[in-house]
Amino acid sequence: MAPMPRFPSARKALRRLVPAVLALGVALLPPSGAAAAPACYTKTEFEAELALRLHTELMVVGLTCHKIDLAQDFFGKYQQFTKRHRAVLIDFEARLVDHFRRVERATGERRFHSFRTALANEVAQRAALLTPATYCQFGRTLVDRMMSLSTAEFVSAVGTEDQGGRLVNSPLCDDIRTASR
Repeated sequence: MAPMPRFPSARKALRRLVPAVLALGVALLPPSGAAAAPACYTKTEFEAELALRLHTELMVVGLTCHKIDLAQDFFGKYQQFTKRHRAVLIDFEARLVDHFRRVERATGERRFHSFRTALANEVAQRAALLTPATYCQFGRTLVDRMMSLSTAEFVSAVGTEDQGGRLVNSPLCDDIRTASR
């Protein structure tokens, strides 16, 4: 069997490429030490995630339950909720885009869209663990409650409700500081 041919030009190219790839990887790492932005949420970012989780839950209820109970018009109510609270939802989205920009530098918008997709998948997977009738009963209660809120009440509810047991992507920065003392 003949020995495998050697490719000196490929080896040279690899020698130049590896340091460049390593340098790029180091350049893309988040800053360390005191200059690094915290991965935790400010109070307004925390509230934004909670609000967008509720909004996403309403969307999944609308998509999951629209054929289960046609009289409820779950998806139509989700659309109404979105239109009614459009300005504040856009503000909540902007808060999280800013959070991702601060924490992950220039990837804010892309990271936000990945976050929203992951959030919808998470809610849908949780919904799939229940029977459609059970999930839609929960959904009816949630939709009725959310549809009864004005924008001010929606914002207030997100900021003041007991957050115990709520799923969030990152903890509050204040909670981290308190725990580390």
